[in-house]
Amino acid sequence: MRAVFGATIFAALLALGAPALAQHTLHTLEQNGPADNRIDLVVLGDGYSAAEQDKLVADAESALGYMFDENPYEGYASFFNLYAVATVSSQSGVDHPGEGISKNTFFDCGYDCANTDRLICCDDQTALQVAGDLVPGFDNAIIIVNDSEYGGSGGTISVISREVNSMKVLAHEFGHTFGDLADEYETPYPGFKFNDVYPNVSAKPANWDLLKWTQWVESGTPVPTPDSAKTTDLAPVGAFEGACYAATGRFRPVFNCLMRNVGAHMCAVCSEALVLAFYKSVEPIDEHSPTSLSVSGAAGDTLDFSVTAISPTPDTMTVEWSMNGNKLGDASGETIGLPVECLNPGANTVEAAVRDTTDKVRLDPTNLMKQTVTWTVTRTDGGTAVDCSGLVDTEPDTDTGAGGDASAEGGPTDTEDDGDQRDSSDCGCDATGHRGAGLLSLLSLL
Repeated sequence: MRAVFGATIFAALLALGAPALAQHTLHTLEQNGPADNRIDLVVLGDGYSAAEQDKLVADAESALGYMFDENPYEGYASFFNLYAVATVSSQSGVDHPGEGISKNTFFDCGYDCANTDRLICCDDQTALQVAGDLVPGFDNAIIIVNDSEYGGSGGTISVISREVNSMKVLAHEFGHTFGDLADEYETPYPGFKFNDVYPNVSAKPANWDLLKWTQWVESGTPVPTPDSAKTTDLAPVGAFEGACYAATGRFRPVFNCLMRNVGAHMCAVCSEALVLAFYKSVEPIDEHSPTSLSVSGAAGDTLDFSVTAISPTPDTMTVEWSMNGNKLGDASGETIGLPVECLNPGANTVEAAVRDTTDKVRLDPTNLMKQTVTWTVTRTDGGTAVDCSGLVDTEPDTDTGAGGDASAEGGPTDTEDDGDQRDSSDCGCDATGHRGAGLLSLLSLL
């Protein structure tokens, strides 16, 4: 899990002697896995009175529901643990300085930030402090303000109102906060200094072949891309001029993305950036067994190795097993049983490599989406290794429980029966299939 900015800021606040926190109530909305391998997302509320705390939790669930209906969040909901913090404000509602409305609220949220009507700003430091107190090591926080007027902001914390369209824009605001995505609309932002660091906006490159998202640009697409070339809001991917508060000189990937218009959906380039951002916090493997990476055994023993991979939807995780650098046939389940007779005398290695093969990512330059576990396995007797290169992985039919295709939810396609597989009684080597029980046959073991 990456270094968590929330925990860092929280520690700094404590060191500075930040005021003692009032009592707050933590509600767990969704617990999908261990905190150290999930994105722990905390929803806070401002302008909710003591009598409105149930409304706060309901609003948090609604806002998150809209977000996880959007691409790519919907496929990676299992990467998140979700929490809501009941925080009582003295008054209901938030500030509207332009209308002369001032409220006494816990996070001091208000509209008209930077003289912009719908821009909501809050006391981010206090919000981070509360989130860190209730969910130590949290990854990110969201504030919902108890107001029926559309508004929000993205930054250290995503801020939205409880107005339905504002809730729908959470996927956009979280794209700023977590994916470092830029706004793709052209409305001027006075004083904004453009820095060409965003994954979804580019200044005109010296060479269009070096466009940041060139892996998504299909052959024959004109670059730069005129508006007349669009076939849908999200296709083709090219370089459309007008983005990041400027009508010229800055380019976006598609004609109309959620980062440009709240009524649109997230484009392929922005989705890729977000998925890679998820993998900066979450590793593909939740658990492995044996937990010790040093194992030993003698002839006659069968050593069991397993990995538990986190599951996107559809499940695009694959597992590949190898021994001493050589692939173990078609073994692709999460568990294998390996007879010690397969091993050389002395030290050996057994490795499980887990990778997300989603089509939402075409370029993963630092292999964020792949994780390997390597065990050092010592054979303690002096026997000679037999050939285990013929491991074949089959998986059960979901109706009959024997054979068939387990890829209905996006898992890896099974190896078809070619007539050469043996019954498990012939080899003493078994496996649990990827997302289901299976049979691993070892050809010509003895």
